[in-house]
Amino acid sequence: MEKEGVWALWKGNFANCLRAGCALGVEMPLRDYLKGPRSPLADQDGKVSAPTKMALGGMCGCVAQTITYPLDFARTRITVDVSGRAPKGIIAGLVSVVKTEGIGGVYQGLLPSLMRVYIYVGSKYACYDGLIRMAPQDAKGGPRKDAVVGCGFLAGCLGKSISFPLDTVHRHLSV
Repeated sequence: MEKEGVWALWKGNFANCLRAGCALGVEMPLRDYLKGPRSPLADQDGKVSAPTKMALGGMCGCVAQTITYPLDFARTRITVDVSGRAPKGIIAGLVSVVKTEGIGGVYQGLLPSLMRVYIYVGSKYACYDGLIRMAPQDAKGGPRKDAVVGCGFLAGCLGKSISFPLDTVHRHLSV
């Protein structure tokens, strides 16, 4: 931060927002299905218990994190590069790693990342639950499908932007 100033705390946030939006486009609809009345985990009254919802949220987050981890990996490389030697941009960075380390190279650090996903679940779902209540309704009175995806994308961007400086500090400490 000494070299780059306080704005360095948001370095790599574009890759972060892209990853978060894509991840939540998978995570939120999956979570909604699994916590809903048709869930295979619902009781006879169609209810899913709060502890089960929390566990489901974490599992949904892990599925989404696994799918989008290469973007998270690229974001980390962009964020911590103070030397200016790393390839510029998400695609160039990923191609460089795959060429030198193989496809497994872009999944370095996946396990700790899967553990950390639980930290973000609360803020992401709080944003989503607030946004979905304002979403346009379909003919059946539920939120439109495009609104569900849009709310997931926005909740991811908001949740990650709010918590991004803490994540940046964590990544600097772990490199």
